[in-house]
Amino acid sequence: MVESILASTPAPIPAAVPTANEPTHAVEEDVADLLEVYFELETPEERDALFDRISTSHTPLVDAFLRVMMAEDEDDYMRSAAAGELARRGDAEAITLIEADLDEPDELFFFEHAMEVLSELRGESFYDALSKIWHDPDRDADQRRAAMVGMEQIHAGRALTDFCAFVDGMHDVDALPDDQLEVAMAAFARHEHVEAVRHLEALRARILAASLDEDQRHELAGFVQEGIALLTRS
Repeated sequence: MVESILASTPAPIPAAVPTANEPTHAVEEDVADLLEVYFELETPEERDALFDRISTSHTPLVDAFLRVMMAEDEDDYMRSAAAGELARRGDAEAITLIEADLDEPDELFFFEHAMEVLSELRGESFYDALSKIWHDPDRDADQRRAAMVGMEQIHAGRALTDFCAFVDGMHDVDALPDDQLEVAMAAFARHEHVEAVRHLEALRARILAASLDEDQRHELAGFVQEGIALLTRS
């Protein structure tokens, strides 16, 4: 496989056209040595560590290595890691693969990885895409919660406002989305968003007034009270 990488490496920039970031021959030799070692390693942990080291180098040889990994590696996780690194470098094919993992992931790991990469690439403009995932009832519950966390990381102020509106919209307390509420309350606590207290207190009042089994009513009200307590402790 090393030979195929070397064969697919683009020709070096001619010496007559120097660039500020042109890799030296010594750097390319060091990378080639690391690639030889990489394909000799037997444990995933060792390969992961060396992959991270190799990926710090932005050279044609490493780009070729990543493309081969993305296309041919037997490990789904390593293919995903290679695609993520190439996407960060602006590779169109890799970006398409990462976008596919966001829409139809095989498992949560690939969804979260795609979300991380695309958040880095698109910044605040990616917020609406995550919000759409969060509000999609056909999405997996884990994906919806992960999207909420991603929204908070991209734009905390906007997410906290959206989460308060989410709390205000909880009127069918018999079908309270407690898993998403827990994510919202954790975000409120992380950012000491005391503005959320009045929204949570109103939700607690709706729960206590609801026609629910007494134990269920007090359990849900106590759950919301925990979020309030996190924000009102002196």
